[in-house]
Amino acid sequence: MPNPLGPLLASIVLALLLTGCSGPGTQMVDRTAQLAEEGNVDAQFSLALMYHYGTGVETDPAAATSWYEKAAEQGHIDAQYYAGAAYRDGAGVEANIQRAATLFERAAERGHASAQYWLGRLHDGAGAEADSSSSVPLLKDDKSVAGKWYRLAAEQGHPGARYHLGYLHRYGLGMPVDLVEAYFWWELARHRYDQAGFEQKKLAIEIGEDGEFTMSRGMVEEAKLKADLWIEAHPESGLRARPKSRRLSQ
Repeated sequence: MPNPLGPLLASIVLALLLTGCSGPGTQMVDRTAQLAEEGNVDAQFSLALMYHYGTGVETDPAAATSWYEKAAEQGHIDAQYYAGAAYRDGAGVEANIQRAATLFERAAERGHASAQYWLGRLHDGAGAEADSSSSVPLLKDDKSVAGKWYRLAAEQGHPGARYHLGYLHRYGLGMPVDLVEAYFWWELARHRYDQAGFEQKKLAIEIGEDGEFTMSRGMVEEAKLKADLWIEAHPESGLRARPKSRRLSQ
């Protein structure tokens, strides 16, 4: 399961606000649990995170997943994602890719980028190892569906989704081969995700593999310019476009 510091700190702050306690401790956990039992969705999610990370209680994956599911059923978008991750990984429950996909989809349809990414991964063949001992069938490998979810996550800045979307475009999996589009997504991904690795991948497109994939200088510049314009249109991304003096055309 994921381990972001942000949600953990947010859960503590939320629990303090919900309970009126002055700081983390047994009183905060007990009051959060009481509110969770009463059906408070934010308390349910906070309690799940406490069990997940062992904040004020012993780490208990089964309890964490149980409370994630309760909050997810009430529509808590982050709980839907975390519950999906639990079923994907078999954390406190038997791994179940179908159940993971259902939970991811609920969050993905509401715009959760990580859920969109993982829903794409499950349609792209991920999950076989986690679900190898389960009688529940894996999702059908459908690259076009995977591409749909990757794109939605990629447009929100998810670096892994940008990598996989570029890969589908590069090899024409579920979509036509489009080297410019592949290069574009990898150009965006390299800013946040294995920069050296992506430089090698882009170079492989430029020079080709046995002559099968070849990009002209104009195609490379088209992809780079597309990335520059995207970055300029999305200043909130925190990415840095090339100076205009380095662009061949605009």
